[in-house]
Amino acid sequence: IPAARVHVVASVQLFTAICLLIFAYCSARAIYNSYFHPLSKYPGPKLAAISCLWWVYASLSGRYPWIIERVIKKYGNVVRIGPNELVFPTPQAAKDIYQAQEKDMELFVQVGYDALDTGDGGISGETNPVRHREIAKKLAPAFSNRSLKTKEAVIHQYLDLFVHRIAEHGGPDGVELNRWTNWLGLDMAAALTYRADMGHLTESCYFRDGVRSSGSRCMHSQELCSNRAL
Repeated sequence: IPAARVHVVASVQLFTAICLLIFAYCSARAIYNSYFHPLSKYPGPKLAAISCLWWVYASLSGRYPWIIERVIKKYGNVVRIGPNELVFPTPQAAKDIYQAQEKDMELFVQVGYDALDTGDGGISGETNPVRHREIAKKLAPAFSNRSLKTKEAVIHQYLDLFVHRIAEHGGPDGVELNRWTNWLGLDMAAALTYRADMGHLTESCYFRDGVRSSGSRCMHSQELCSNRAL
């Protein structure tokens, strides 16, 4: 038998063996994820239980929120959307996950590329349960019912101003909503965080030079503002 033919046969056999191993691994993994995984008792799409392909498709489809809403309506308040992923639509779930934990801290696990710890000490990506509890304790007072009620007036103030300015500048062509919602977010964030009025909504402009003083506003002389309908 020529050496070249022997080499081809050996290569085919090796390729076949690798394919069989991959198939066996994927099959074993699918069976484990479907029937023996700790999350196997939770309902959800079958493909989501055995691989991340379902989640990848939902994320890249541009309709992720609506897809998640549909599976929640179909499967209930706890839905498995990935081999290691559950989605919870209830307010209590947010409290259990993000508030400071005193018990069962070892059960707190976050996975996924969008939940990995980036090293900046953020609460969303902190995988260490002890460190997570420390961060959550510092943030908890800002999100208490009492704290949120004190901010309600400011939120209503800027939402009312936003609606008024949209109605004022609106017309047959409408307004550029992306720009106006950016202004709303900037003004509201500055007011809630620093008690400063940056004036984006009032002056219909971006304050590009930053906050120079507590009373700084957008300056017409810098041609940042426009009186025409946006």
